[in-house]
Amino acid sequence: MKTTSKTIVWGAVAAMSLMPVFSLMRAQTTNTNAASTSPGAGMSQQPLSAERANQILRKDIQNSQGQTIGKINNFVVDLESGRILYGIVNVSGLPGGNQVVLPPNQFGLGTNGTNLIVKVDDKMSLTNAPRWSATQAPEMGNVSFVRGVYQHFGQQPWWEGGPTPTSRDTFGNVHPVGKLVGTKLQTSSNTNLGTIKDIALDVPNGRVLYVILSPAGDLGSNNTVYPLPPMVITKGPDAKTLVTGVDSSKLQGAPHFTNDNWPNVADPAFAAQVYQYYGKQPYFQTGGGMLSPTGRPGASGGTNQ
Repeated sequence: MKTTSKTIVWGAVAAMSLMPVFSLMRAQTTNTNAASTSPGAGMSQQPLSAERANQILRKDIQNSQGQTIGKINNFVVDLESGRILYGIVNVSGLPGGNQVVLPPNQFGLGTNGTNLIVKVDDKMSLTNAPRWSATQAPEMGNVSFVRGVYQHFGQQPWWEGGPTPTSRDTFGNVHPVGKLVGTKLQTSSNTNLGTIKDIALDVPNGRVLYVILSPAGDLGSNNTVYPLPPMVITKGPDAKTLVTGVDSSKLQGAPHFTNDNWPNVADPAFAAQVYQYYGKQPYFQTGGGMLSPTGRPGASGGTNQ
């Protein structure tokens, strides 16, 4: 039975004492069960973090020296693999265009652990970096383009060198985060489930931590929202609609909270509860394994704008 409490009341989560969320809801602890490296990326697993898309898009971003580099324009994500493909930063005054494309590992945490930074020396160091323009939107999930972004910054693409490399040309369920917010979500039986309220991004680890659903009907009363693993969402019949196998009966027992009172959603214990409830392997736990860009071998490609 649904509750209108502003605290988590689901199963074991009800017994957890969750710390208040600080700026950007940064987790202050490392998951002891996390894999020591990110497969195919050659990088140590960072502590989980959760940046709300609604709070970071179109905001200034600095480097580690405190110099303002530009504004975060967008992040492009593949929901099927749960990966952030790249970020787009508006850097004024650069020759060749202002919309610079960076792999997620080029972002990090500031020294106080409460702000997102970009790992560059200064603006001019991005002069030759890959660029984004509106004409590229139909090809935003092109594997060759994304590979070129990683290679420019000397990083190995995460889908290469792992146990499930891909030979596909496109990622499977690609969206700019700014357009995901407000998108309708319907069930596989074409029932309206609700609207995407926000996206929680684990940027330093290059992951979409959750898609935040504002459900239709009584489940969404009192501004209640539900965090979903991104992999439960598939492409819909048009660019303004997405589809999920989750229905309202599944949501009735799911982790939830009120949108004006977020718990520490970057707590690995809470995140694991969410992923396991929906039958998904948490990427931050040993054994998470690799996914190909389409999330499954032989999946149909294509992108949504």
